[in-house]
Amino acid sequence: MSATPAASASPFGRKIKFMAIFIAVLVVLVIAGWFIGAQIYRSAIDEGRAALASEGVTLTCNDESLGGFPARFEWRCSSLSLSMAGGAEVSGGAFNTVSPVWNPLFTIAEWTGPFRSLSADGFDADIAAELLRASIRINTSLQLERLSAVLDPFSVTLQGAPQAIASGNQAELHVRQPVGTVEGSATTQPSSENDLEVALVLFGLESLFLGGVDQIDMSITALMEDLATVRARSLQQGLRSWVEQSGRITPLATRLRLDDHAINLDGDAVIGTDGRIGFDGAIATNDVAALVDLMGIDASNNASAITAGATLFGRQTTIGEDRAVELPLRISQGTVSIGPVPLGVLPPLRF
Repeated sequence: MSATPAASASPFGRKIKFMAIFIAVLVVLVIAGWFIGAQIYRSAIDEGRAALASEGVTLTCNDESLGGFPARFEWRCSSLSLSMAGGAEVSGGAFNTVSPVWNPLFTIAEWTGPFRSLSADGFDADIAAELLRASIRINTSLQLERLSAVLDPFSVTLQGAPQAIASGNQAELHVRQPVGTVEGSATTQPSSENDLEVALVLFGLESLFLGGVDQIDMSITALMEDLATVRARSLQQGLRSWVEQSGRITPLATRLRLDDHAINLDGDAVIGTDGRIGFDGAIATNDVAALVDLMGIDASNNASAITAGATLFGRQTTIGEDRAVELPLRISQGTVSIGPVPLGVLPPLRF
């Protein structure tokens, strides 16, 4: 005797029923998970703002909202401003952050311009730029692991000035915790979780203060020891606190191109509590005469000796495709020397 249609359909019907229940439970879990995650994300934002406030930094977010359901968390402000305890302030337009649900500790942020900066001394500057983009990664203790920020074509104008005092094609800032050992310094050494690697890059910089130079491309990379432990209410106070704790930059690497003139600077640096800079490393250039002129060295300060000595005794190297000369550079107790030739005294920093 053959099975009835109802009996034959029952296993298939049970599968459909189980699948429907599974999908319903999954949808409920996704919805509940997003809202729970959103509350955690909101708490992290509030904790971050409270931490900034404890350091004297006030973050003001207008028309604040949190969205992005179901795949991401999006924090939005119609405008954002940062106020420092010392009186400095930076403000701009809409600010948005996006973090994927599966990795909320990684954030991509966008801040639209134009921006306005007010220093503690009352200098008001307008920064014309369409967008500031950044990516941020923090650890489970809400400590910074990596930060990358890019500002596309920009110009800076002081309030009341008839023209921009500086402009550039792009500015980049990168900060991260170092991994492994530090290569490139005078001595290879293990890195510390309190150290931070910092890189600043400027492309196509033009300024009224560059004299006869039309355009500058520059990159500075440095490992700043114990910088991650610094807590301060202003940049000046932070610099003073870091110098008191360490003040060591190991290594420091600078790449500078002024039109066709290239300069490389590599070595270890330290800033003392008295503001004096110490440096032990090397400087390389594809034009020794231009370097001597740039440093303001005249005939009374051994300009001819340096130029001739560099040509004869400097180590031959290359910068890109250009032939270059590398010379030892040392700054000790404020006295600057290239090889055995003293150049003069470098004034101490004030902070």
